[in-house]
Amino acid sequence: MSEQTTDLERAAYLLRDAAFGRSEGRQLAAKLEVIAAQLRISAPPMSSELDRLRAELERERMRLAACGAVASANTPETAAEARKMHDDYRSASCDDVAAAVDREMRLRKENAALREDAERYRWLRQQDWEIRSRKPLAIRVYASEDEDESTNADVLDTAIDAARAALQGAKDE
Repeated sequence: MSEQTTDLERAAYLLRDAAFGRSEGRQLAAKLEVIAAQLRISAPPMSSELDRLRAELERERMRLAACGAVASANTPETAAEARKMHDDYRSASCDDVAAAVDREMRLRKENAALREDAERYRWLRQQDWEIRSRKPLAIRVYASEDEDESTNADVLDTAIDAARAALQGAKDE
């Protein structure tokens, strides 16, 4: 029952009580009761529509909250956890945000690897092998014919890292 219906019913009862048997008051009260009955008949459809709209609004609020949670989860662990949600809260926008977060994580990982490589090769270019180590220091990379290029690059990175550690040890002595 809507608030309008109960207000009209209340008004009808008050009017009837105030009229004390006067015909005008009874007639007005009867009209108000008819209007209240008509509102009661139309109230259930309005009420169910209102309930449906409230539920839809709540679902959209939760979808927005889910989108925010997915956006702020930018590590593989937190991303996996944030993406565990009820299907009602999943949306195309949330999926787009998840894809953007995945790209961010991939680019961050790639960036870290590139920075590490850049630091390694910057260090290598700046070395004066004779002065710093007081003896020639060689970086040896042995590549066989069955190794692919990425393996050779990994071997080179390992050799450079070992040389850096050796020079750091020589400086510390």
